[in-house]
Amino acid sequence: MTSPAREKQLQTLYLRINSKRYHYLKFVLEGYDGLCVLSTVPGKHGCVSIRFPRELARKLFLLLGDISHQVSEKETSSSAIVKHMNPKSFFIKTFGCQMNDRDSEIMAQLLGEKGHIETGEISQADVIILNTCSIRAKAEQKVMSLLGVIRKYKAKNPDLVLVVAGCVAQQEGRQIIKRMPHVDLVIGTQSIY
Repeated sequence: MTSPAREKQLQTLYLRINSKRYHYLKFVLEGYDGLCVLSTVPGKHGCVSIRFPRELARKLFLLLGDISHQVSEKETSSSAIVKHMNPKSFFIKTFGCQMNDRDSEIMAQLLGEKGHIETGEISQADVIILNTCSIRAKAEQKVMSLLGVIRKYKAKNPDLVLVVAGCVAQQEGRQIIKRMPHVDLVIGTQSIY
């Protein structure tokens, strides 16, 4: 157990990992005396938080690089460490078909690679993406209704980024922004508005 003074000196790194590798990663990282404490991020499987002393950051990143073979020597710079210590969270709501499910997975993966953490709570997100489908009229109505609800989150947090993607975005385009001016970006299947 770390002392309160020691706890204040710890930095936090958030990572998305294969949940099947959690126990292995925990065993390896916590095997280094005083290196770090690993725990899961509440509400989302596959995300972990690593608490570590700042002075051991380089050692931790090198060890992670050895484990994953994906973290290079240049990624252990202080700017890379700081980028990972202040992650943005995102929430993706998918409407419609299996293709949209796959597109949402790809968006989540790309955001995760940039250091963003997926959250299961829409109210906790820094970025909200609604991936839409226009096959059924009800899905389109649900999107517009949810955009109305999200308006209050945007009012509380003007830095919140709201994205509408998918088929409805392609069909409605700029009309979405006219109807819902709190939407920041509309990404259709073939165009960005």
